[in-house]
Formats: sequence, structure tokens, C-alpha cells
Amino acid sequence: MAPLAGLVQDDDGFASLSDVVSRYEQWINYKKIEIRSLDAEYQNRHHRAKTGKLYALG
Repeated sequence: MAPLAGLVQDDDGFASLSDVVSRYEQWINYKKIEIRSLDAEYQNRHHRAKTGKLYALG
């Protein structure tokens, strides 16, 4: 986290940021797979919650 905060000399933090983004994308993909295993009712609830969150991020 130090590179992201600009605390490491000669490190602009972009490599660390790229790593964070990559890990977040992996987590999202894992959750998508996990959601497919849920009953349809829960899948629909998740979709509505996700849509609301994406709308809020706007």
C-alpha cells in the first residue's frame, strides 16, 4: 500500500494499482461463478442489488 500512497521513492504506484484492479476483477469473476450456483430467486435478488449499486456509482 505504500506505493499507492506515494511513500516509495521512484515508484509511481501504478504497478500496485494494477495489481489491486486485477485482484478485484478476479474476485468479481469468482462471485459471478458463485452466484450461478444459487437458486433463481437469490440470483434475481443479487441482480437487482448489483444494478442498484452500479446505478449509484453512475
